[in-house]
Amino acid sequence: RKAKHLQNLIKELNLDLDEPGFRKFKVTINDSPILASERFREFIDLPIEEQKKWNSLNAFDNFKKYIEKIGIYIFRIQMPFEEARAFSLTDDVPIIVLNTEDAKNGRIFSLFHEVCHILFNVGGVFRDKETNNLNSEYKAIEDFCNLFAASFLIPDKLFRIEIDHTNQRLHEWSEKDLIDLSKIYNVSKETILRKLVDLNLASKSFYFEKKRIWYAELIAHKALKKEKNKEIGGGIPQDIKVVSEKGKLFISNVLDSYEKGNISYGQISEFLEVKLDHLPQI
Repeated sequence: RKAKHLQNLIKELNLDLDEPGFRKFKVTINDSPILASERFREFIDLPIEEQKKWNSLNAFDNFKKYIEKIGIYIFRIQMPFEEARAFSLTDDVPIIVLNTEDAKNGRIFSLFHEVCHILFNVGGVFRDKETNNLNSEYKAIEDFCNLFAASFLIPDKLFRIEIDHTNQRLHEWSEKDLIDLSKIYNVSKETILRKLVDLNLASKSFYFEKKRIWYAELIAHKALKKEKNKEIGGGIPQDIKVVSEKGKLFISNVLDSYEKGNISYGQISEFLEVKLDHLPQI
């Protein structure tokens, strides 16, 4: 409901914009997800060399800029982590919604998975196919989007070179190996391990066991952080929170609409869900 409300707000802005760039890029279930990811990297003009140069702390924000640049809105909403890490709505104005409860680097894979859904023009909330029944069409699209995201973030040829020094056979990878590889591509350890499963270099059972451990660690870290914030009586400053949750594309459009006289000054507060005192910082 909140995501639909955000979609309606975008429509209310009465933006006089050109057709968003992402409309010029299509994928179908008959395409190769690996080749589609290569085409998409060229389409958004993000060389892998540039991605590898980034600081891991800024990687998510950098990826986000490239996706917002082609006209896809990205929001973050708090929701139960066990329900969904992300979802997309493709009707009217396509948007991606990421879970605020997820780790920063964990959101990167979800972002590109949902981008793929938008390129398919098939959104919604899809549960993990390993633990829930999906109809064959959705299952095929989910598999495609997973492979698209993994191949975009970690191109196969380069990755095989990176792991050439290791024993390239099915085995259990050490935490250090996964951390080292994740730093090279500025992605999460889970994304690296998922890629190794795709290449038949790690088992699915090993992947799900590690995923369970990492999830438990994430929950414990979140609880500790929450407790610390209570003790110091602080939290995330409102201006940073708004930019993080609403995205620069949406906020820029709200301010542009105000400048053009499409919405009143008071409506800025309604659209951004924040007191106007924070507007200068935003």
